[in-house]
Amino acid sequence: MSRKLDESRRLQQRAEALIPGGVNSPVRAFKAVECDAPFIVRGQGARTWDVDGNEYLDYVGSWGPLILGHADAGVLDAILGAAGNGTSFGASTPSEADLAELIVEAVPTVQKVRFVSSGTEATMSAIRLARAFTKRKYIVKFEGCYHGHADALLVKAGSGVATLGIPGSAGVLEEVSQFTIALPFNDTEVLEQAFSKYRHQIACVIVEPVVGNMGCVPANGGYLANLRTITQ
Repeated sequence: MSRKLDESRRLQQRAEALIPGGVNSPVRAFKAVECDAPFIVRGQGARTWDVDGNEYLDYVGSWGPLILGHADAGVLDAILGAAGNGTSFGASTPSEADLAELIVEAVPTVQKVRFVSSGTEATMSAIRLARAFTKRKYIVKFEGCYHGHADALLVKAGSGVATLGIPGSAGVLEEVSQFTIALPFNDTEVLEQAFSKYRHQIACVIVEPVVGNMGCVPANGGYLANLRTITQ
């Protein structure tokens, strides 16, 4: 199926003159799939429309959080009601504890909640907490997994088993990434070897259960359960 994307191309060219790469998140440029990126103007339910009038069935869901779909009536009412009382205060509000309480009640393993503004901040905070608690330096991530643009996570693996992180993005210092161990995903043998070598130096493991950034690759049967057993 061919799509007309003339207006999206024009907007991309305009954006590139104002924003690095024309996007505020690299994946939106569609460079990896070698096609033009659509510029979306509206959404309703499970569908979106771009500036050229093309309609899409949205499997992205704003990369996860949009589980109720676009322009859900209940969500819109809640947003409008909250905005009517003010948009930002820079101070604590009752609704923060209300939401935290709902999350703690819904997830048995959650004891407390800290809200942040982005996924990058969430992973940075989790890693910092793990290092502080364990008093260890190393973290384990998996090749192809994306966890935000924190320096320690923008690394690629070198050759060999349990290799240390090598910076995969300009501006990331080796001194920062040297404590990141990048392993191949779905390889239990390499995982076990890494923990055998660094067992008392690893603070935490961060993983996508389904790896989105390299084509939605699911974990092999038993892989995540084995990972949890090893980390315990």
